[in-house]
Amino acid sequence: MFYDYARPYALVHEYYGEKIIEGWKGFGKGWGEIKGIDWRPYSPDIFLCPPFPSYVSGHSTISGACAEALKLFTGSDEFDITVPFVSGSLTEPESEWKKTEIYFPTLTQAGEMAGFSRVLGGYHIQSDNIEGLILGRKVAKYAFQFYLDHVGI
Repeated sequence: MFYDYARPYALVHEYYGEKIIEGWKGFGKGWGEIKGIDWRPYSPDIFLCPPFPSYVSGHSTISGACAEALKLFTGSDEFDITVPFVSGSLTEPESEWKKTEIYFPTLTQAGEMAGFSRVLGGYHIQSDNIEGLILGRKVAKYAFQFYLDHVGI
């Protein structure tokens, strides 16, 4: 590994330790004041944090690559799709679930939201996400050019 960046879990525990912060208390406990050492990602209890460095975000890299590849292949960034979403379905008791819809006008925005979800979940810091999206887009452009060169278009 060339990069050995810490994830939010380690950063919050290291820098906030015994300090009181606002955070998610865990399944069925909601949000409120907790010690930094008790902070955890907003995720199911069985999954706290991957055991490898955070930089770059693999989810963001794949999301950026897929969105860019589809954009290049179709010749358009238009996506225009709305998807149903049940917020809290993996992290909260069923009585607290909230049905909503998420609108993605473009492929780029869908890729960006997929990457940013890793920041919102507490698995990555924003620089992991941004650099992952950039890397993914570069890979897609390279792969698309390779495709064009070999298909003869």
